[in-house]
Amino acid sequence: MSRVFIIGGANIDICGASHEKLRAFDSNPGVITTSFGGVGRNIAENCCRLGQEVYFVTVFADDLYGKQLKAYCEEVGLNCSLSKVVHGARSSIYLAILNENNDMQLAMSDMDILKNMDTNMLMHALSQVKEDDLLVIDTNLEKKYIDFILANANAPVAIDPISTLKADKIKDELGRFTILKPNVYESKVFTGIEIVDKETAIATLDAYLEMGVKEPIISMGERGVIAANKDEKIWVSHKMVEVTNATGGGDAFLAAYLVARLKNKSLYEAVEFAIASAVCTVTCIETVNPDLCVKLVEEKIQELDIERESL
Repeated sequence: MSRVFIIGGANIDICGASHEKLRAFDSNPGVITTSFGGVGRNIAENCCRLGQEVYFVTVFADDLYGKQLKAYCEEVGLNCSLSKVVHGARSSIYLAILNENNDMQLAMSDMDILKNMDTNMLMHALSQVKEDDLLVIDTNLEKKYIDFILANANAPVAIDPISTLKADKIKDELGRFTILKPNVYESKVFTGIEIVDKETAIATLDAYLEMGVKEPIISMGERGVIAANKDEKIWVSHKMVEVTNATGGGDAFLAAYLVARLKNKSLYEAVEFAIASAVCTVTCIETVNPDLCVKLVEEKIQELDIERESL
């Protein structure tokens, strides 16, 4: 079976959810939780919980948080043998403030530890990747390391741009990605097209295919997901759900999509599986749903009234 190699960040996530409308420059009552996060780490854990063999490549600090992070990653089944521990470094922390609707209002991240990656470490990791494996990177990596990975990868590469600011790191390299999963805002940075209807959806997907992206998947919130490959273009929508914590939804989506595609599921089946996995995640308080598994996702598919439209 093909393996997934994920190169990216591992964070401590601190999330504060306000009970009421947020008041600036004031203390807001709410619920504060701490969990293990990081885009790369979240994708890795979700893939692992869905039955995939995963190698996770990151940089850990040797402080209290770093030791806990590494131990947890190994506990859930991630192979961290290609990762690096940096003595005296500060662990990566992501701090999010959610509003009364549990949507992110403000966030801050300290991911300077990822600057301790180096080309020797990355080359060693890439040398372990076979052609039928899948490589996933996140844009929290420094641009020089993203460029190095793309120049030396010998397997298909998938990426989530994460934010409009970080999307700029890969804007000139889109044709190097087999799977690209931006949201509508990140997609507009890449294509200049605002997706408002079927016509602009088709134009957006065509633009990615012409750039060389094999499978563009654009998440559009309540409007659903559009996706394409060389054979088809689809718009997939589903019944709305009450969100508890939206932070890890995109990571669960991409992880589930990758697992489904590695199992030779069709484009639509993979998007359907990804949507259900994301819903399983955003309806629980944790960044990664600890109960996530194939059975849970398949059950969720039946509840969501997922609909497909060909474009």
